Amino acid sequence: MGMEGAYVLAAGSGVLFGLHDVVARGTGLRESPHMITFASIVSGYPAVLVAAVLWGPRPMPLEALAYYASAGLVNFNLGRMALYVAIRELGASGASVMTSLTLAIGMALGAALGERILPLQVLGASLIFAASLMVLGIGVAGRPVGVVAGVTTATCMALAIVLARLGNLAGGDPIHGVLVAYTVAMLGELATVRRGPVFNRGIAFAGLLASIGQIARYEALSVLGASVVAPLHNVRPIIATLTTRSLARYTLERPTYREYIGAVTAFLGATVMYLGG
Repeated sequence: MGMEGAYVLAAGSGVLFGLHDVVARGTGLRESPHMITFASIVSGYPAVLVAAVLWGPRPMPLEALAYYASAGLVNFNLGRMALYVAIRELGASGASVMTSLTLAIGMALGAALGERILPLQVLGASLIFAASLMVLGIGVAGRPVGVVAGVTTATCMALAIVLARLGNLAGGDPIHGVLVAYTVAMLGELATVRRGPVFNRGIAFAGLLASIGQIARYEALSVLGASVVAPLHNVRPIIATLTTRSLARYTLERPTYREYIGAVTAFLGATVMYLGG
């Protein structure tokens, strides 16, 4: 795959996840976040399995396996469930902008590990933080559950990225890493749910979008690296905000100008962080 294809996949992953947020909002409001998480993982698993088979066998050292498994538990069992809570409480637009905090949290984790933080990266992180506050507006006090869920989602995503990187460095393969993460997450959900997943076409479609988006992001990461893929993926809040407005009949959302500006600001913040890196 060439550089151009990797750029398309990186941006495409953001589009797919933005659409996922909207579909989940429109179809999963009546189900518990736990059940939606289980159903979305099961729905997306076949696509991940097919991708791994087409990719062909790859070696998987035990250390890499452990990192990918940990990434699955953190990203799916904790992060995705928190995301569905955020979508329910803040809407697809608000929740997708909150996921932009992943870049800022990732920067903080990097600083804790001794990485050098440059001024433009700080500026970009500040823009992302401002975007989140802009979307939430004065209603923050009335939606503490959504805010906590959004921050939890972003934190889990940032930790999962670190774990996935460690898996790659340990000699693992990104595509099979996704398969390992999905498998462990699905087993984790099976061990904790009290009944089978509740499927409808919307939830199944959301799970499929998320799995393809995850594959696209990992493919792009194998060529471009996280410093380029993460900002391109951040078209997610823009797609979610525009789409949820056009599907207001199903999502019950009508984003205001503040949310549109917040989505664009989040993308600009991610771009500034990339330029600063």
